[in-house]
Amino acid sequence: MYCRRCGNKLAESIKYCNRCGAEVLNRNIQNTPTQSIVESINSNEFYYEEPTDEIINIEKNRIALEIVFLTITIAIAIILILSKLTSNII
Repeated sequence: MYCRRCGNKLAESIKYCNRCGAEVLNRNIQNTPTQSIVESINSNEFYYEEPTDEIINIEKNRIALEIVFLTITIAIAIILILSKLTSNII
């Protein structure tokens, strides 16, 4: 069984899609992802939700943290390399 909104493969016993959160309709037929998406479009159930300001802010914070982490990692690597080089000289 596949999600009618995003096409994610679903277990038979779940009530909501674990990828997009859409409610799973109980059907005895096995649909392919393409059939599910086409059915959703035809029944006007398929839609795109714009990300909220909260989600956008979370994403910006995640990117900022990744940049800080990468900068710290590079600085530590440079310090370790320089300390290794200077210890070989002395």
